Amino acid sequence: MREIPSWKTPDVILVCPSDNSITVRPSHLPPAYAELQETLLKIFECIGLSIPTPVKNPASYIPALSKYIEMLRSTVDSEAAARVKAETALAEERARHARILQDIQMECREPFVVPALLDAFVAISQIVDDVSDPQAD
Repeated sequence: MREIPSWKTPDVILVCPSDNSITVRPSHLPPAYAELQETLLKIFECIGLSIPTPVKNPASYIPALSKYIEMLRSTVDSEAAARVKAETALAEERARHARILQDIQMECREPFVVPALLDAFVAISQIVDDVSDPQAD
């Protein structure tokens, strides 16, 4: 970045050679103060606070920033709690699916339901045959 002194105002114009962006800061302010002021204005604009454009005393805005930081922390806390709840629900769902899969695998190894149903249908069929064909006795 190169500094170009402005002869019309007591400001310094900063031109970035890579993208030709222009930044203006008062010449009597050190660059760090100007960057702080610019950052504060961006933050306040994001959170919806109106600040007079030369920020005379940035320290006076510390309570507003503290309140905003506290709001962000509470948002993070609520998001973390929601994440823990979702992870717990996911673990329970995975365990339920694992139990179902285990039951299916056991049924494939040692079938119980199908042979029991087959035995029941054979018994019913024999009863029906006995009732409908009395000559078989």
